[in-house]
Amino acid sequence: MHDATHIIFTTEELDRLRATLSAAGEVAYDWDLATDTVNWSGDVCKALGLAHGQQPISGAAFSAFVAQEDLVAHSNFITRLQAGEAQFECEYRLQFPLR
Repeated sequence: MHDATHIIFTTEELDRLRATLSAAGEVAYDWDLATDTVNWSGDVCKALGLAHGQQPISGAAFSAFVAQEDLVAHSNFITRLQAGEAQFECEYRLQFPLR
């Protein structure tokens, strides 16, 4: 997990990033902690095995996908973000709904 908020993207750069994510089958998210809103790039519904339009749009909704064994690490990640810690890494696994 890397904080890229200090990077200013042009529209062309954002389009390239979106195309790259799509081609790789990857997703990225931008989480606004103040509003608890999650915005996605890439096909998150496909990646998470969800019906179209069912992507998690809040931090709480996204947290429901975090593996039970990793919830403490994820919670610590959120606390560090809210505290304004500048640099750190966090790794956690996701669990997917039954298909």
